[in-house]
Amino acid sequence: MTKASLGRRLAGALLALGASATMTVAASTPAQAATCYGGAVQVTNWTRSTTYDWQTPIYKTSSRCADINIRSNLPANSWRVHWIDKGTYGPWRYLDTTSTKWAVVATDVKDYTRFRIEVTGEVIQANPPATLGSMYVAY
Repeated sequence: MTKASLGRRLAGALLALGASATMTVAASTPAQAATCYGGAVQVTNWTRSTTYDWQTPIYKTSSRCADINIRSNLPANSWRVHWIDKGTYGPWRYLDTTSTKWAVVATDVKDYTRFRIEVTGEVIQANPPATLGSMYVAY
């Protein structure tokens, strides 16, 4: 085998390796999104946080999702994230969550961040959310 043919074989092997690595990354992207939503939990324990708001238990983000997402059939209301360790809150966001679509309530969240979701609205103020429908959180 000559140096030229050895060089072409090596270059071809490296090119093939690079192409297969690219295909693997592209193929895993939809699976990562499915894993994020596949790890969603149903909120079953709501507690009153103030005279107007209800809150979920405390959750901790993971590497499974980059965002905090909710899916709910509760009446449309305003939602926000309560950042436990910072003692701060995200902005209230009005979301029509009565569809089967996921809604993002926080983006680019660091792994292992503790949070809870709070909800407020006319119907929610008078009723515990658990009596009105179901909600899932993917984080």
